[in-house]
Amino acid sequence: MVRFSRISGRIGAGLAVLLLSPLSLASAAVAHGGLSLRQIESELPADPLLASSDPMWTPHATPAAWLADARLQLAQALPQGTALSVAQQRLRLAGARCRMTGQNGLSCGYHWIETRDEYVDDVRWKVDVSLANGKVDHVAVARAWTRR
Repeated sequence: MVRFSRISGRIGAGLAVLLLSPLSLASAAVAHGGLSLRQIESELPADPLLASSDPMWTPHATPAAWLADARLQLAQALPQGTALSVAQQRLRLAGARCRMTGQNGLSCGYHWIETRDEYVDDVRWKVDVSLANGKVDHVAVARAWTRR
């Protein structure tokens, strides 16, 4: 009986960890505004097929209308007045790599490879954060893709 209680105690502790793990992940998502550039990318329409006469390796800008939801999500995760350190952390947790561009700017990129049939699309996101007094003033987003 004692062995059973020890085992059940261990199993109970293991189950508690397993049951808390999704909550911990959810808490982490809330902590960075729930922002995920991978998720935003997956929700976009597929890039169009190109005519065979179009040259490969030519960058194509994503239509602005397709990025409306991405702009909204970024604006919600990085509202005006957000501290620079918080903005950097949220973008890093969302999958971006960031660097300062002077005292009043932060430039972040996200890279994704997508396969479609025999083609590979090299997708690049660019998020530019304008700062005022070390806080977010404006966020701009762009996306381009290159077919290989």
